Amino acid sequence: TLVTTLAKHAVYEFNSSEFDQIEGTEAFYVAGKLGIGSGSSDQGNATWSTQSWVGKEFFFNFTRATPLKVKVFAFTDSTVTITKGGVFEATQVISAGTGTTFSISAYAGYEMVSTGYIVAFAYGSQSSQFYDPVPILPASTDIIGIPSKTAKISSGTSSNLYTAEHSDGVTTTGTLTAGAVLSISERNAGLGTGLFKGAALRVRANEPIMAVSNADSDGYCQAPFVPVSMLKKKFGLNTASEYVAFASDRPVTITITKPDLTTSTLILTRTGSGPKTPYKAYLATSYPEGTLFEGDDVFQAWYQPLTSTYAAGDDETIMFGWD
Repeated sequence: TLVTTLAKHAVYEFNSSEFDQIEGTEAFYVAGKLGIGSGSSDQGNATWSTQSWVGKEFFFNFTRATPLKVKVFAFTDSTVTITKGGVFEATQVISAGTGTTFSISAYAGYEMVSTGYIVAFAYGSQSSQFYDPVPILPASTDIIGIPSKTAKISSGTSSNLYTAEHSDGVTTTGTLTAGAVLSISERNAGLGTGLFKGAALRVRANEPIMAVSNADSDGYCQAPFVPVSMLKKKFGLNTASEYVAFASDRPVTITITKPDLTTSTLILTRTGSGPKTPYKAYLATSYPEGTLFEGDDVFQAWYQPLTSTYAAGDDETIMFGWD
């Protein structure tokens, strides 16, 4: 069914149902509000999952607001199995083009593997509300994000050696254990704490891992770190932003184009100097819906909506982009 025809920079609001699919003739970004209430835990800003995030091996962790609802959509016929530290938790056969929901009760790190290609999304559903809504991205040995205020890291294997390097050059190393959740606090980059103001963080490990930025100081939300292999060159706002944050493994120059076609540029920088030190930039001022961010190389973007109309204000949110 045709939803709408969009011009460049245009935004369209619509109602949708769980596991809806949407396609465009050109690249676009879509996110929206899960709930209808006025409080932060009544809403939940949900980025739709893109086929760019499809995979067969995923990890996720769960730290508050039990039970956790894990939504899985299959692009091909799939048998999906969830374990906790290798111990069986649940399994489900999912036909191509359909989805299912798992309910998880215990706080821990989890592994999810599929025989086919899937995407996934999760949120804490305490009192039937929406806490920490987050797409679950495929596991990777090299991920990048911004801890705000804390990064929660999980591994699918034990004795997994990792190196975590902030954009200010501070580096830590250690060992991850399957089923456990490691916390790494943000490092202040001079802008204050929370709300993605801190330094970017790149985490590399011998075996695949995942991480989310948890509890940015408002909104009951979190946002995932992204595999470095999944960085993109272009992103667009679907609603006015309270802030936009960027990270990359390289010094990208980003051109910002507002719907009125005025432009400005932004350069991702770092104060550390190691070969794997990540780069970061932060926009604390509001940008209007329809604003585009286009880099001369690949990066990742996160934002927080300024409005609670067709979005959830105060929710830190990962964006998906395109090349």
